[in-house]
Formats: sequence, structure tokens, C-alpha cells
Amino acid sequence: MKFTKMQGCGNDYVYVNGFNEHIPAEKKSELAIKLSNRNFGIGSDGLIFINPGKKAEFEMEMYNADGSRSEMCGNGMRCVGKYIYDYGLTDSTQISVESAGAVKYLTLYPGTDGKIDTVRVNMGSPILRSELVPVVSENEQVIDEAITVGDKEYHMTCVSMGNPHAVVFMDDIDDRIELSVDSQMGILNWFTKYLDEHDDSCIIYRPHPAEVVNEYVKELELKYNNFYVISDYSIRQWIIISDSISNWYSTSI
Repeated sequence: MKFTKMQGCGNDYVYVNGFNEHIPAEKKSELAIKLSNRNFGIGSDGLIFINPGKKAEFEMEMYNADGSRSEMCGNGMRCVGKYIYDYGLTDSTQISVESAGAVKYLTLYPGTDGKIDTVRVNMGSPILRSELVPVVSENEQVIDEAITVGDKEYHMTCVSMGNPHAVVFMDDIDDRIELSVDSQMGILNWFTKYLDEHDDSCIIYRPHPAEVVNEYVKELELKYNNFYVISDYSIRQWIIISDSISNWYSTSI
């Protein structure tokens, strides 16, 4: 099987041309797990098949590193656009790509070498209705809604651009770095409770080391097969992502 490895803003995926490579549907999830492994595979955030589309010209069929299906990834979509043009699947700079049934429209900008240099994706209007995001709330929209983690109150806004996000705005860019150990433990305990109650996956990007938190994270990694942690102290942010619900939140940049 031939593949291409690409990244958009560091969000890296293995791309497979579904026009030429015919992988049985029941094998794709397992293949995503194997190829995404950063120690024994190619290493990536997931696997993306570029297929003929039904609603659009092309389809982006996306799998997370744990083998689960994903609905949308803007960085992945931009790489798909580059792949489609650079590998001769189209000679048009205006294309449509569907992902999980939703159609996105891409504008491709070739560089001086004839290869695509920049891709713009029309992601459509943001979805704010709670039931469509989806997020459980008594309100029609979750905008600046208060949530309590430990002894600290945060204000969360939930939105979907094809997959659900929950966002917490900070007053100062350094606020997200200066989270106390108690606050970090409160956040982790909040999501531990969720993992105990739901069969879901969680990825945590941590902003800085903390001995107490690190030990607890190690325990969580041992306890939950669907709990993953990536430490990157150069990305000054804390992001918690789930592929099926938006009761997770991330600091805005």
C-alpha cells in the first residue's frame, strides 16, 4: 500500500489514495491504529483515505489514532486539498470534499513550482444549537455558560464546525500556564469522572510539568485504555479533545 505523510500546523496524518488503494472497510480501523503508532508504525494523529465522493467530488474518510472515526479536521482537509491537486486527481483550483456527509468547499493556490502552496477551506457557518453541537444543556445555546471545576469557575462556549468543541476564554495568555496544581487536579478529576461513566476517548496536551499531576496522569494512563497524554511545553496551551462530545474544553489562542 502506498501512502503519503503530511502535516498542517503540526497536525500530522497518513494519507492513502482511495482511488487506487482498496482496503476492506472492516480493516481500516485496525490499520489506522497500526500506522499511527509512533513507536512501531509510521506515526501520526490518524489515517485519512481520499476517496471518490458521493455528495461532492471527493471524500475525506478519517480515522483517529485509536481507530475511531472522526467527522472533521480542518488541517487534515487542507492537506487533502493539496494532495488532490499535486497528485493529479484534479486540475481545478476550486473543489468540493465531503467528510461524514458534510460538504466543504476548498480553494487551492498553486505556488511558483506548480504545487499547491496554500489551501483555503470554507467550513460553513458554526453550529451553536446545543442539541446539534451536541452538548447537554437546559439552554438552547451554550454560550459563556458557567462550569465549576474544583473550586474554580470557568465560562464555556460550545460550538461545532463539523465536530464539537468547547472553548474557555482566558483574560490573559499566561493564565493557562499558571494553573495551580490543585486546579489541574480538579480538571483531571472532572474528566476522570466522565471516563468512568462513558466509553469515550480523551487526549490531554499539558502545558508544563508538575510532579503531583504527572504521577496522577500516569495512573490514569494505566487505568484507562482511552486516555492519552501528550506533553509539549513549547505549545503554551492546555487542550482537551474528545471525538464524540463537547463537554471537554480548550483554552483559546
